[in-house]
Amino acid sequence: GMKVTGSAGKKLGTVEEVDLNSEGHISHFLVKHGMLSKKTKRLPADVINGVSGDEVTLSIDEMEFKMLADLEDA
Repeated sequence: GMKVTGSAGKKLGTVEEVDLNSEGHISHFLVKHGMLSKKTKRLPADVINGVSGDEVTLSIDEMEFKMLADLEDA
């Protein structure tokens, strides 16, 4: 998946999956993170600051990212 970086430029994880709304725009996306990418967070599209090449930059930093809840293992 694409690399996900925080607003300060630190790598936070990789894009696992993208959910589109009925208009074909991104509504949410899943980010794999943590040791061996074992954890997943579901983020709203509005935290995306920009996309360049194979990198997604968020408008939140690492601390804010870590405060978001992880999805429970299915």
